[in-house]
Amino acid sequence: MTHTSPQGVSDRTGLPRVEAPTSLETLLDRLQGGANSTLADSGIARFSRADLDRIAGSAAREREACEARIQCLLELLDAALAGDRANLPETLVLATVQQALQLLKDVRRWHQLADNAAYYRDHPEVAARIACFEAG
Repeated sequence: MTHTSPQGVSDRTGLPRVEAPTSLETLLDRLQGGANSTLADSGIARFSRADLDRIAGSAAREREACEARIQCLLELLDAALAGDRANLPETLVLATVQQALQLLKDVRRWHQLADNAAYYRDHPEVAARIACFEAG
């Protein structure tokens, strides 16, 4: 049986497709030093204390916003499944679950960026060593 599928789900198998990185993943990878970097967030180590403070705060707010979106999606899904399930399109349920999973990945990325920016802000000597190591 073939059905219309949400983004990221194979039409025939129902299994997730391998997706290209999202815009957020691409941005954070570049900001954090890229795939070639072996050090955590080496890309942000060169920023000033004030910039690191702004990055940490902004990333923490984005993480909180993603968590709120997940909560909203799950509450909506719960209400929809409690109602008339016969009229609830399977593709809509799958798309909602995919969105929640993507948001959960985003939460983890924002949390990591916030933590690492705060660490470099609070430990400038470590940030300086990493920035010099990556530059050389």
